[in-house]
Amino acid sequence: MSDDSVIYQFKSAAKHQGRDITEIEVRAPRMRDLKAIDAVKGDVAKVAKTIESLTGLTQREIDDLHYEDVKGLGQIVAGLMGVEPAAAAS
Repeated sequence: MSDDSVIYQFKSAAKHQGRDITEIEVRAPRMRDLKAIDAVKGDVAKVAKTIESLTGLTQREIDDLHYEDVKGLGQIVAGLMGVEPAAAAS
């Protein structure tokens, strides 16, 4: 893990590359991530794209995540992007 990343502990079962995982590294965004996120339309789609870009999870894996894990990952991502978590949730 690098200084610009955070480890997220899943609250519910999650899969990555066909394996059950209990945690995942969420790295800080780079300009290419911000451009990819900006190109997506819709708030929910932007959240999914952000999680995909910063964790390496696929969209299919993200679609299967429990809401509490999406919310938790969103809070971590907001912090790494310098956004207040409360503002990111609205």
